[in-house]
Amino acid sequence: MELTLYWGGGRGRAGVWAQDLTREAIFAAVGARHTFGTSGTKIALLFRHGESMMGDKARGRPGTDPFHVRVVALQPLRELVIFRNNEVAHRLAPGKPEVALDWRDPDPPEGRAWYYARVHCEDNELAWSSPIWFLA
Repeated sequence: MELTLYWGGGRGRAGVWAQDLTREAIFAAVGARHTFGTSGTKIALLFRHGESMMGDKARGRPGTDPFHVRVVALQPLRELVIFRNNEVAHRLAPGKPEVALDWRDPDPPEGRAWYYARVHCEDNELAWSSPIWFLA
């Protein structure tokens, strides 16, 4: 699926991954929670697991496919963190403004779980994804 990032104007604050830049596609992406927030700067953040992307409710266990994180920022990234059930599951210090990461959870939980990604830039700006929920 081809995705287009829509910034919404202004300094950033939020981004939506939509199929195209039509009103209908943007509202559908917002309704599906294919969104991320920022502390104010423009940072592009995409978080996926297999066919599921941020905001989706996924079936199965999180260890079946790798998580994919892609970030493009204006400043180098101090930290990229993947959270599992609101606890750090993986941490990376990229030191560059563009990162693509594939990561497989070595210890996925049984039952329900949720994961999200957060990035922290060297200028103290942040971005965080909507979670992917695993419904067991």
